[in-house]
Amino acid sequence: MIRERSAPGAEDLVTLCCAQRGVVALAGAGGKKTSMIALATRHPGRVGLATTVHMPSPGDPTWRLLAGDEDFLLDRLRGLPPGPPLTLSRLYKPGILGGLDPQRIPELMRTGGFDVLLIKVDGARHRFIKAPAEREPVLPPAVDTLLYVVSAHAFGLPFGPEVAHRAERLGAVTGLEPGETITPEAVARLLASPAGARQHLGSARLVVILNRVDTAERERLARETARLALERTPAIRRILLACMGEADPVVDVLEGTGER
Repeated sequence: MIRERSAPGAEDLVTLCCAQRGVVALAGAGGKKTSMIALATRHPGRVGLATTVHMPSPGDPTWRLLAGDEDFLLDRLRGLPPGPPLTLSRLYKPGILGGLDPQRIPELMRTGGFDVLLIKVDGARHRFIKAPAEREPVLPPAVDTLLYVVSAHAFGLPFGPEVAHRAERLGAVTGLEPGETITPEAVARLLASPAGARQHLGSARLVVILNRVDTAERERLARETARLALERTPAIRRILLACMGEADPVVDVLEGTGER
């Protein structure tokens, strides 16, 4: 059974994404960085941002950045006063953050006293959709929530490497052949598959963000995708139809009523 919320604006984005507290990992394609920024700017508590892979520096230039190895970061975090969101990174090069050791994330979380630590855990090379490689996502221990992102701009496009990152993996998970149209059924297979959005999920909550739902047709296709995915597995906590870069990002929310 699928439950559709009639008034998604009644709950804030942080709550809908199960990102109030703990370690929240972001994977997939088509809006991870935008989603991190949206959550960080709306969270009322102490927020940290980090990555276990290379990524462009996120967020407002007034946000604080600490860059160095994990021991340097731990030393600087001790006694650090409250303030704007804080980005933690290995020093890589200007504008690009280096990935932290995922095994050190819990220690950084505790020492920094963060209410939530938002972590990018894979790359997508600016594509709209992806399936994870065998070692992805690069998750730290004890992730509380995994946010899996897919761009609704993938719908209706011919399947291939111009649209999909790790296209061979995505084809294996969804059954798509090169040049075939990307459909709600194919995206639902990705979201429900233990080799797709559920890979290495463990005990974390899984929340899906179908991002860039910016036309009536994309909303229709995203809603169909959400229903198909929720019917396939009870592992998905909820699916947000959203435009994460907008001031009011939530278009709709669908969730299953089953238990994992």
